[in-house]
Amino acid sequence: MHQTSLGLTEKPWQGVCGAPGDAPCASSPCGGAGCRDEDGQRHCGGLNCNGAAATADNALGRARHAEGELRRAVEGVDVLLQRVAAAKVRAGEAKQRAQAALDNANATKARLERSNKELRDLIQQIKGFLNLDGADPDSIALVASRVLELSIPASPAQIHHLAEQIKERVSSLANVDAILDQTAGDVRKAGQLLQNAQRANARAESVKSTAGAVKKALDDAKRAQSAAEKAIRDAASDIYHTEDVVNRIREKTASAEGQLAAAMERVGHLDRQVDVLKMKRANNSLAATRAEETASAARDRAQEAKQVLDGQLGDRYHTMRELVEHKAQHVLGARQKAERLRDEAKGLLKDADTKLRRLSELEETYEENERLLQEKAAQLDGLEAKMRSILGDINQQIQIYNTCQ
Repeated sequence: MHQTSLGLTEKPWQGVCGAPGDAPCASSPCGGAGCRDEDGQRHCGGLNCNGAAATADNALGRARHAEGELRRAVEGVDVLLQRVAAAKVRAGEAKQRAQAALDNANATKARLERSNKELRDLIQQIKGFLNLDGADPDSIALVASRVLELSIPASPAQIHHLAEQIKERVSSLANVDAILDQTAGDVRKAGQLLQNAQRANARAESVKSTAGAVKKALDDAKRAQSAAEKAIRDAASDIYHTEDVVNRIREKTASAEGQLAAAMERVGHLDRQVDVLKMKRANNSLAATRAEETASAARDRAQEAKQVLDGQLGDRYHTMRELVEHKAQHVLGARQKAERLRDEAKGLLKDADTKLRRLSELEETYEENERLLQEKAAQLDGLEAKMRSILGDINQQIQIYNTCQ
């Protein structure tokens, strides 16, 4: 009776447990109906068994493993979502800083325009002062000392060129808003990718009974996570480059403001100073010559009077002689004063020559600074080109992600 029952149930439990033939429980690695292991537990299926029980156990293990992977993926997506939110906040702050830099640049431009107007008014006042006939050596020395204090010379054409460069750099700040808007759009794309990843995880949980569907859902989640992380890195890189460009423009604008103010003040004084000094020297020389001629004429008239006068006119002769000698002394004093003025004029001319040599040295320094400014401008153009390339790469990646979805 027992043998009959065993023969009837041989194929069913062999298909379930995977036991070959009609081997007894003790020698069957896959067990079977009524078989128990050493601990008294039912023994059906096992390693390398092809029965339905072993297949179900393997599927259950893979499903549990997939569930753990999905849980970890969801946790990673939550962390990534927090990073995206932080990136949005940083992008907003960068936009505010860029706007503040733009406002500062505009204010600097307005200050430059006001300074130019004040400098033009000052130049007109100095021009009027230098054209006065009664300017004394002390006033001329004061003007010369102010010229000596100047440090950065420039021609009107160079000043105009520098002002155009400042306007161009300030106008380029308008592109910052477009860059930040594009970055914000990329961050929104990253958020959409995260939402797609969450939906992919939900679909994976609904079909985790099948190992192939679980694997596909996990792959989708990993790709979405990688895409979102790359979008965040690109957005952070854009923010960093934007801040760097804004800081460079702010530094260039502040430096150019000081250079332009000093150069405008220098132009207002330098072209007229040498002519004024030459005119003073000529006037002093003319005054000395006239004083000498006056003294000589007085001596001649006194000599003629001495030869003609006699008798009753003797007293008047002596009186006139004393007056002439007194006048000659005054004339001599005037001549000495004229000579001192001439010596002072020579000293001023010597100082002017020294200042002109120093001016040549300052012009060389200014040309070197201008060359450095052009190099910085070229670096800024390179950064802008690099930023445009990065934005193009971001747009291309977004199109690829949209296509994959």
